[in-house]
Amino acid sequence: MQEEVFGVSAAITFAVIMLAFWLVYFITKKVTMIHARHAELEKDEREMEQRVLNTLDRNEDNTRRRFESVENKIDEIRRDMSYIKGNMDFLCNGGANLIQSHSPISLTNEGKEIATQIDADGIISKNWEKIRKNIELSEVNTAYDVQEYCL
Repeated sequence: MQEEVFGVSAAITFAVIMLAFWLVYFITKKVTMIHARHAELEKDEREMEQRVLNTLDRNEDNTRRRFESVENKIDEIRRDMSYIKGNMDFLCNGGANLIQSHSPISLTNEGKEIATQIDADGIISKNWEKIRKNIELSEVNTAYDVQEYCL
C-alpha cells in the first residue's frame, strides 16, 4: 500500500510540475504575443505621427506659398496704384502744359510722348465700352461737353 501511495504521490507531483511548466510556457507565449502586438502598435503610432507631421508640413508650405502669392499681388497692386497716382498728380498739377488750349484741345509733343509711354491708346481701346457708357449716362450734348467730361 505504501508503494501505491508513493506511486500516486509521485504521479501527482509529476502532474503538478508538468502543469507548472505548461503554465510558464503558456504565460510566456501570451506575454511574448502581447509584447509583439505592443511593438507593432508603437510602430503604427510612429508611422501615423510621421504622416500627420508630413501633412502638416505640406499644409504649412501651401499656406506659406499662398500667403507669399497674396503678398506679391498686393505689392503689384501697390506699384500700379503708385503709378496711377503719380500720373494723376502729374496730370492734375502739371498736366496743363501737356494739352494745347485751342478748341478742341489736343496734346502737346510732351503730352504725346507720355501718352505713348503709358500706351494711352491701348488703355482707351480696352476700356472704350465703359467710357462710352459713362459718357452716355452723363447726358452730354455737344462735342465740347464730351471733351470737358473726359478731362
